[in-house]
Amino acid sequence: MLSVIIATFNPSELILEALASVRDQQHLLSCGSLEIVVVDDGSTDPASLALLDGIAAEGIAVLHQPNRGLSSARNAGIRAARAPILLPLDDDNRLLAPYLRSGVPLLLEHPELAGVYGDRQDFGIDNGVRRIGALTLPELCSMNRIDACALIRREWWERCGGYDESLTALEDWDLWLGILRRGGVLHHLPELCFAYRTRPGSMVRRLYDQPARLAELHRVLSAKHGLQLGVARQEFSASITLPDCRTWLDLSAYGRYGDGAMAQGPTR
Repeated sequence: MLSVIIATFNPSELILEALASVRDQQHLLSCGSLEIVVVDDGSTDPASLALLDGIAAEGIAVLHQPNRGLSSARNAGIRAARAPILLPLDDDNRLLAPYLRSGVPLLLEHPELAGVYGDRQDFGIDNGVRRIGALTLPELCSMNRIDACALIRREWWERCGGYDESLTALEDWDLWLGILRRGGVLHHLPELCFAYRTRPGSMVRRLYDQPARLAELHRVLSAKHGLQLGVARQEFSASITLPDCRTWLDLSAYGRYGDGAMAQGPTR
């Protein structure tokens, strides 16, 4: 019923914390089974490879592929997974209870939803709570506010062609925009759904330390989706229509194309 996908590259023992967090919540999934798929994206460190062998020996599916990047690793894990509901989890983060306790039943009860995203607990060098909320379209276009750690209906991953393997970052933002462009509905679950480890040298921190690279990624995604990203307010191109989904997205004050609520692993 639910597949948790963990992409990794030269993992440390932090991946064991991620796996334990999934297992700790497994009993909350009352409507089906849970599987974990770990995808090794070309690890070379002997200690990391030994760690992955140990994980496989415990009965967890571990796939190995040449180093192709995060999008490719996630796509490979999803193709190998069996469940209709997907949950990517970074190898240094931790899953909390609400996605299994509340998010999965919500998707099963409401087939009109393409995905469910929640709030996050930060820990590490920064500590705090990130309340994401039901996002307006301009807010989603101004920056990526929905983490990759969200419940996704497999059919919507397929409709969007999976994660774009040509992107070196922001592949999750690209997927959310692709879902919305195709009329999908993303629902906000107002609970702390996962714990996000903040640390120096992370993918996100490296990206925002490279403004030229970030601007180029914005340009690529803007062209792909027919909108301009990274600014305060946006309109979709005239070829795009938004679903009438006030109940699930708490829509308010439509603009021309809908000014209502809408609703990252290392680069190798």
